[in-house]
Amino acid sequence: MSDAGSKRVYANSEEIRGFARELARFCDNVEEFDTTIRRDLTWLGNTFRDDGYEQFCDQFAKSRQSLAKFLVSGRLAAKDLEHDAAAIDKFHSVKPRL
Repeated sequence: MSDAGSKRVYANSEEIRGFARELARFCDNVEEFDTTIRRDLTWLGNTFRDDGYEQFCDQFAKSRQSLAKFLVSGRLAAKDLEHDAAAIDKFHSVKPRL
């Protein structure tokens, strides 16, 4: 049996970088979609309003605030992952002293 201190960790820096790129791309796509839906909602408000329009806009604004926080977290996580991948590469490039 081995204790927790002797367990090995396998980390592939290229896979981590790939995930970081996908996460950043996902954030870009979400941001682009947000821009499109905001534009469409504004257009709708200029052409048609019913009793629920303002209520929907208020809810939409609250949802966008949550989305903005998510995007910030996602982008920071992508940067952290890139940093982690570089640290893994650096670790693998160090030759052990014997």
